[in-house]
Amino acid sequence: MHTRTYIAFDFGMKHIGAAVAQSSMETATALTSFPAQNGIPDWEAMLALLSEWQADACVVGIPLTADGETQHITHCAKKFANRLHEKSRLPVHHTDERYTSMEAERHIRRNKLCDNIHAYSAKLILESWLRNKQSA
Repeated sequence: MHTRTYIAFDFGMKHIGAAVAQSSMETATALTSFPAQNGIPDWEAMLALLSEWQADACVVGIPLTADGETQHITHCAKKFANRLHEKSRLPVHHTDERYTSMEAERHIRRNKLCDNIHAYSAKLILESWLRNKQSA
């Protein structure tokens, strides 16, 4: 079976975190974050990252409220995912990202790390998506 490379994004209006994983793994690696202005990143830098890692597909965390409802940021994240697909021509998967930012903050505080919280959130998003994909 062909190993696929996935890049996940933790969408935010000011920062968009990125992480990478192979389809054969259940763990992801936090990479970096991109500054964004009103949710719009430097697309050239983002596409360069996809090229550098020879990505086969992308995963975008979709923020929902605690009870699963959509909110303004949900629509912005979906718009980002659509643009990502248009610009990269790669498949883009959506996944529920509820609580990943809180979990990332807790992990970084607990371990006294100076990690990039946005990239770490993308790592959690990708690991969750990989687990759900393999159990489906």
